[in-house]
Amino acid sequence: MDKKSTLFHRYLYAKTRINIMIKHNLEQEATNMKKIVIIMISLLFISTFGLFFTISLTKAETQTVYVDDSNTTGPWNGTQEHPYQNITSALKYASAGYKIFVYNGTYYEHLIISKSVALIGQDKNGTIIDGNKTENVIKITANNVNISDFTIQNSGSTSGESGIYIYISSSNTISHNIIKDNYKGIYLYDSTHNILTNNSITNNYHGISLSASNTNTISENTILSNSKSGIYISDSSNATISNNNILKNDEFGVAFIASSNSNFTSNDISLNNKYGIYLFSSASNIFSSNNISSNQESGIWLSQSTKNLLAHNIFSNDKFGIYVTNSTYNIFTKNSIYTNIQHGIRLDYSFNNTISGNDISKNWIRGVLLYYSSNNTIFHNNFINNTVSLTNINSTNYLDNGIEGNYWSNYNGTDEDHDGIGDSPYVIDANNQDKYPLMGTFSDFTVIYEKDTYHVSTISNSTISQIQFNETLKMLKFNVKGINNTAGFCRITIPQLLVNKPQIVLVDEEPVNATTLPVSNTTHTFLYFAYKHSTREVKIMAKPYYELLTNFNTILEDYRTLNSTYQQLLANYEILYQTYQQSARALNETLSKYVQLASELSLLNQTYQQTQANYTELLANHNSLNQTYQALLAEHANTRTALLSISIAAIAIIAAVASITLKYHTGLRKQKKLIEKYKSELQRISLLDIARTLFQADVQRRTEKIEKFEQKYGVTVRPRNTLEDTITSLELKKKKEEQA
Repeated sequence: MDKKSTLFHRYLYAKTRINIMIKHNLEQEATNMKKIVIIMISLLFISTFGLFFTISLTKAETQTVYVDDSNTTGPWNGTQEHPYQNITSALKYASAGYKIFVYNGTYYEHLIISKSVALIGQDKNGTIIDGNKTENVIKITANNVNISDFTIQNSGSTSGESGIYIYISSSNTISHNIIKDNYKGIYLYDSTHNILTNNSITNNYHGISLSASNTNTISENTILSNSKSGIYISDSSNATISNNNILKNDEFGVAFIASSNSNFTSNDISLNNKYGIYLFSSASNIFSSNNISSNQESGIWLSQSTKNLLAHNIFSNDKFGIYVTNSTYNIFTKNSIYTNIQHGIRLDYSFNNTISGNDISKNWIRGVLLYYSSNNTIFHNNFINNTVSLTNINSTNYLDNGIEGNYWSNYNGTDEDHDGIGDSPYVIDANNQDKYPLMGTFSDFTVIYEKDTYHVSTISNSTISQIQFNETLKMLKFNVKGINNTAGFCRITIPQLLVNKPQIVLVDEEPVNATTLPVSNTTHTFLYFAYKHSTREVKIMAKPYYELLTNFNTILEDYRTLNSTYQQLLANYEILYQTYQQSARALNETLSKYVQLASELSLLNQTYQQTQANYTELLANHNSLNQTYQALLAEHANTRTALLSISIAAIAIIAAVASITLKYHTGLRKQKKLIEKYKSELQRISLLDIARTLFQADVQRRTEKIEKFEQKYGVTVRPRNTLEDTITSLELKKKKEEQA
């Protein structure tokens, strides 16, 4: 078997092995792929199951069921895709803790909520629960129920039927709802710790009603146009009622019946058709910082009520700002009571009440009317520009506290002893006189010091403002303002725990004469001081503190003087130091130049010494050389003739050698040129080129014979005209012979 056959069989064997390996690998890959597919299907199943399980868990965790009245055909399972059609079904199937989300629609239902759930509407204007004018719309008997974002309307019209009825239940939150056209908008019975906030409650008989319900919060609601009362509270205590707008209700804005210990703060009670607030048989309630105005009858009416506190309220444009009947031990303080149609305050058959610290101004008939009401204490009030300041009818009352009375804008008395108290009484009648009328308006300020509250009061014909207390210096500071260049005065009562005696008064940092009044005692100091009006700053501090402060200021001024001198000395020192630095730099530069010159001088001296030594040596060498020269000169004369003849012979020899050398180099250069030319020609001409040239010559010789042959026989001959065509033809012929 020849070499080619052997190679061919090896090729076939290798190809067969490769095909077998490829087939085996493909089968193995198919098996592996089947395993991978099985694993992937298994994982997909597990993942799907896990996802389903996760979705189920998520659904359980969110605990939300959905209601949509537009789902009329079902199915109904409470999911977002298949919501219940009504809220009753959602309540039936929801568990405690679930949220029930209700889409917009009108739901004619009566709901009983007996589980702790959150009932949330999509939009309070579009999600409506309508009682169809029967029964309660919603009744809550569970704790911790949340209802928000609904319109709740059209309960029954008999007593107790409500938009929301909370029955013996606690800790519920009713927020952001519209509650209208019910007998009672929200009704709490024997229920505690509920929060009613941010609701709009309109056109009910009672807007909100509490009965035997304690410790509830009513805040930030708009309670408007209810036909009986905005808020009606009976037999309840500890309610917190704040920041509500209670407007345009037909009889009472707020009614307290046999209720106690509630806080009524920062509410607007206005434009009610009869009474802003009505208290009957109620005790120990606090009404503070409310705006109570433009009510048809009284801003507030207290009847058979005791120990209530009214403070920091505004009573304006009512028939009576405050109306009190058959009531005792109530306190009315720091209220603004003005422009009421009849009386700012009226007391009928009421005793032992306190009216103090109020601004009572511009009331159309009287500031205060006391009708068959005695033993009331009235002091520290500012009666300003009322038609009549105060009238007693069959009443005897105290118009001062034994030290200070009231400010009466129509008092014409004098103050000769300069203590801020009029020298003569302000007389109402023989039994009712203010023995200590104030010569200026009364103001009371609170100061917090070491977590305790102290009262600082002033009587002044100035406007007092920006009162502050500096705990470090134990100093009171405030501004006084009046008509420029008129006489001003201030009578101030200071707790000694704030500023100890003796005190000193500074007006615009200048000490003024201040009189400590005889009424001062162990707890309070009464000071009187005068000044000229402008906007001025007043400081009051203990005299020892002032002396220490003065000494400190003196020392501080001395320190400032010394510091100024020190700074000047420091500046002078800086100038001197800079001058010294400049001088030192100049000295250093001069010293450096001196050292350099000294070094250069030393080098010059060394050079001079060396030059002198060299000169001596050169002089000695010159003498020696001169002697040698003279000897050589004599010897030269003897050898000159011999050298001349030798030189002529040497010249002839050199000329002959030069001629031979020139001929050799010329021949050598010619040989190198021939060799280079030969090499170049050999590199240029190859065997193939020679063959191609010979072939072309042969083609030229054959061309003429071929042409004659074609003309003679009438045939066309196609010779090969290039060497490459001939070579290719021979190779093909050889391959055919080998295959045959």
